Amino acid sequence: MEKKTRRQEQAQERRQRLLAAALALFSQRGYAATSVHAICDGLGVADSLLYHYFPGGKKELMQVLIQENMLQLLNELNAQKDFLENLPVTEMLEALYQGIDRTVMRYADLFRIIIREGEIREWILDDQLRLVMKKRQQWFAHLLAVQAERGQIAPMDFESAAEMLDSLMLYHLAAELMGVGDSRLKDDHNRKRWIDYQVGLWQRGQ
Repeated sequence: MEKKTRRQEQAQERRQRLLAAALALFSQRGYAATSVHAICDGLGVADSLLYHYFPGGKKELMQVLIQENMLQLLNELNAQKDFLENLPVTEMLEALYQGIDRTVMRYADLFRIIIREGEIREWILDDQLRLVMKKRQQWFAHLLAVQAERGQIAPMDFESAAEMLDSLMLYHLAAELMGVGDSRLKDDHNRKRWIDYQVGLWQRGQ
């Protein structure tokens, strides 16, 4: 693999600075209320620099933010799979919660934009979100199937169980990110009660 030149490294640094600045402003002000000029002015650069790296302007910049961050997020979640497969089912659920919570909170700004900005969901996010959700649910179903093979839980409809687990995790994350309502999973005692209850259902094949 060819070594990057200093000029290429500088170009990559400028590109990443533009992405980071845009993400922060989109999260704080909203996508529609943030102009190209505001992004560049905050960095002390000319507007033309943004168009050099993102010819499609603000829309292309948002698309790149989503594509690159979603890929990183998915890779981070997948990296947890081998570790989770080797845990007893109750510990697996606790570790799954902790891992997803930590990972998604690192992408909090992006998820706030996704939740808040209906326009973006309509013209950018449908395919990416469906792909991430589908892969995550397949991952959850696989984890449950492994637990059943080990006799930790009973055989069941793993896909439906994964959808319910996914829905609970998504509700928790939305409550955390947007500050709307309380997530019972945040409280250690309530989370343990839920895990014990859920594992009991799974052990009965429900």
